[in-house]
Amino acid sequence: MKREYYTKKEYNLVMRLYKNGFSATKIIKFARKKYGVKLNRGIEHWLYDKVKPLDAKRPLKNGYEKLTVEKSYILGILCGDGCITFEKPRIILGSVSKEFVREFITSIKSHYGLNPSVRIIPKEKIKISIVKNPPHTIKAKKDQIHATFYGRNLVEDLRNYGDFKTDTWRVPEQIMNSKNKKIICSFLQGLYDSEGSAKYHVTLSSNSLDGLKDAQDLLLKLGIQSTIYKGQTCFVLSIHSQRTKQLFKNYIGFRIFSRQKQLESSLVNYKTNKSYSQKYVNTLTPDILRLRRSGFSSRKIARQLGIGKSTVLRKLHKYNCVPNTAIKRLTNAAFLVLSFCVQNVKLT
Repeated sequence: MKREYYTKKEYNLVMRLYKNGFSATKIIKFARKKYGVKLNRGIEHWLYDKVKPLDAKRPLKNGYEKLTVEKSYILGILCGDGCITFEKPRIILGSVSKEFVREFITSIKSHYGLNPSVRIIPKEKIKISIVKNPPHTIKAKKDQIHATFYGRNLVEDLRNYGDFKTDTWRVPEQIMNSKNKKIICSFLQGLYDSEGSAKYHVTLSSNSLDGLKDAQDLLLKLGIQSTIYKGQTCFVLSIHSQRTKQLFKNYIGFRIFSRQKQLESSLVNYKTNKSYSQKYVNTLTPDILRLRRSGFSSRKIARQLGIGKSTVLRKLHKYNCVPNTAIKRLTNAAFLVLSFCVQNVKLT
């Protein structure tokens, strides 16, 4: 049987009608006919046992409808690792990072004034299926912390910003149309805290291509250029140049200390390549092609000539040069054919 979840609004209606002399049965009929509110016999607990619905016991903080910096951070998390259910009104965040869960709880408390239900799930009970071919499950290495917040009013407020489904989430229109940079940066911070990484480049992974395109548009508003490519299991939004990574650190960054440290480390250890004019690179084209035909990989060619690997790849692509692996295959095939011919000559 489907369970009904009522808010403080229905509770106040029932109590007002009860004070006017209505019985439980009459309240149910009158509320359906006059206000279109569907109630059941559960309201007897409100009338006789002095029980209140969850939203009446835990009212939200005044001004929770406004879009603030903390609320933007919550929305970013819901587009990433967060989960929201509408039938059973609650929002959940599960993570192995205590710091991340703590930041989520602090944001909800600050904006909505609610306290969570927290539990720890042992790693033995967690199964995360990622790889489909061949199909197998990857076991969790750490225990996971689950923070859950309940409330119909909480869920209905967040529902105004989207459905937050893993494969189809989009950046809320209120964020996309906002001219407040703090709102935009806070949303992106929540999103990157959920699904981001800064080990080498600053990346954001997701199954929602449209969601990543929206995030890319937000980054452009901050002057941060990025690229999207298809990874092995999902789409990836990447920020890879030194300048744009520095802008990301200045405007957005991570609230999670370990990832912020990764970002700072990647900026310090970033090796800048020399920039050459197009005219100079063109003079190296014959050498690039010659070394490729000699069996050199693009990385070795770059080291040999003292230029970037991406520059070498662009030139090879322009001249449709056969990749190194293909050369080896052709060489092996030619060798087999030649051996076969020699054997035939000996037999004859």
